[in-house]
Amino acid sequence: MKRTASATVAALLAAASLPGWAQNDLEKKQLEQRIQQLEEKVDALAATQVHPTTAPATSIGGYGELHYNNIEGKSPTFDFHRFVLFFNHTFSENLKLYSELELEHAISGDGQKGEVELEQAYLDWTLNDRVSLQGGVMLQPIGFLNETHEPDTFYGVERPIVEKDIIPTTWWGAGVGMKVRNSGTGQWQLMVTEGLYDPSGTQIRKARQKSAKTRSESLGYTLAYRVSPAPGVNLGVSLFYQNDITQGDRSKTNEAVSATLGEVHGQFEFGNATLKALYAQWRLSGTAARQANRDEQTGYYLEPSYKLTEKLGAFARYSNWYTDADDKKDRWDVGVNYWLHPRAVLKADYQSQKDNSGFNLGIGYSF
Repeated sequence: MKRTASATVAALLAAASLPGWAQNDLEKKQLEQRIQQLEEKVDALAATQVHPTTAPATSIGGYGELHYNNIEGKSPTFDFHRFVLFFNHTFSENLKLYSELELEHAISGDGQKGEVELEQAYLDWTLNDRVSLQGGVMLQPIGFLNETHEPDTFYGVERPIVEKDIIPTTWWGAGVGMKVRNSGTGQWQLMVTEGLYDPSGTQIRKARQKSAKTRSESLGYTLAYRVSPAPGVNLGVSLFYQNDITQGDRSKTNEAVSATLGEVHGQFEFGNATLKALYAQWRLSGTAARQANRDEQTGYYLEPSYKLTEKLGAFARYSNWYTDADDKKDRWDVGVNYWLHPRAVLKADYQSQKDNSGFNLGIGYSF
């Protein structure tokens, strides 16, 4: 704005120097006074402008995915698995709100198969260039997909089974957190949140409380570290601990059951090729977990992929996991992704697993 004012002033001065415009000294003096008044008004107007980085702003985003599953022994199904909306707001340069609302399986209500879930709703307060604090409902920083699971960001129609049955994605909790960035590319993250709740002391996935009137006698503690030590290399490790997943409920077991999850993952890019690997293991204490062969629950997977063209990619994934030591499972998934746009994708894959083989088709997007 000040550049425009300067140009205007220059033009008026130039005009003032022309004989036809400046007929006498009085007219020239009056013109100079008017120019000075104009400059003062422009400066006053510029001082009232709000700097764009501090202006409040609200943004909307989201993602969705439609699945067709044809698995042996089951009826083929269409399922709009997830419809998600993000509502984010910038209060100031240092204070932001992030939220995520999800509808699963298209319809919810009494007797319906779907659910409406609030997966994120937290404030992020930046203290300085390295440290920020969070409070609200947050995703656990564990694995590849628990925090970032838009369908255009991973291969396969369904999410990797190890990140579903072991981690268990999607997993969130109400509480507080802190992020600390290294001077390089690393970041530590600490969270204290609602814990799991399973009175039997043997289940993990079903023990997620999803921030809905939770039992919170025993809290969960998460520590995670992620780093990119070289271009194309991303590594992560995380640890979750809770001293009693029964939350003091002695209806199915007469002892406290502690739970510890350790997880490590890495992604390595070599030109058009990428290799992903993840390993995760739960350890549960207590007699009930040992008797049910659930005191150790482990899984890992390896996933090589290759971008054949800018839009077409192929992958293979080998998964090995168990939540019950007497029922160890493994599975192969192979398939392709075709990106209509960097954020819109078509998917097809075939899964090979004992008594659970079949093929899947999918459409996904994010914005």
